[in-house]
Amino acid sequence: MSLERQRFQETLRSHAGRNDNALALWGDTLKVSYTTLYAEVMYRQQRLRDENVKVIALALDNGVEAILWDLAALFEGLTCVTLPPFFSPAQRAHCLEQSQAERVIAEPELESELLAAGYEQRGEFWCRAFEGPN
Repeated sequence: MSLERQRFQETLRSHAGRNDNALALWGDTLKVSYTTLYAEVMYRQQRLRDENVKVIALALDNGVEAILWDLAALFEGLTCVTLPPFFSPAQRAHCLEQSQAERVIAEPELESELLAAGYEQRGEFWCRAFEGPN
């Protein structure tokens, strides 16, 4: 892990220890304290580690869930491709193919696109294996 990422993670951990009930994130439907933020990021980081992949794509609306997964991917040292909601289906498919994202975390309405792109759903992840050079 780079020194910057290590410092950032340590700062987050330290802040969580000192400000256990203070709000860190406030979304439309979800509020997360610093303690919960750190715990949720560590949980997601372990989930990503268990998947043993190098590239993950996030096709989530901007919000708490997207931040938690993005931080987990950062701390795990993964390449994280963000697919914004304004991308067309063709743009999303192109990004997934070019990045060779082995796992995708997506909003439910993208199910048909992901199936068409060769992904299968396993829990919270959409999974696909890629062959050849990456």
